[in-house]
Amino acid sequence: MAFEITPRHEQERLRALYQKHVDQVMEHLAKNGPPQVRAALENWHPTAYAIEAEARRLKAARQEAEALPGQCEAMAEKRARERERLERRAYAQRERERFTAEQDRRNRNV
Repeated sequence: MAFEITPRHEQERLRALYQKHVDQVMEHLAKNGPPQVRAALENWHPTAYAIEAEARRLKAARQEAEALPGQCEAMAEKRARERERLERRAYAQRERERFTAEQDRRNRNV
């Protein structure tokens, strides 16, 4: 079955329906919820919450950007170690082949 994109008007209708449901649940909890929930909802402000969430997102993005040079440096070191390991392995293989060729040549001369 193919993926179908929901039309914009349907998205808006669903978003409004969801928001209405959220408002009803919040209102119900504010009236009938446990004491801790009622107290929290009295102090909760959606705009302030959105601002704090955005601040947390920006802080996380800033920390990620600050960590990027270190991550790039670590990846470069890792690639260099891997390249060195492969070069050592190739050198050892060439030396083994050279040694066995030398041994074969000596054994034929005997």
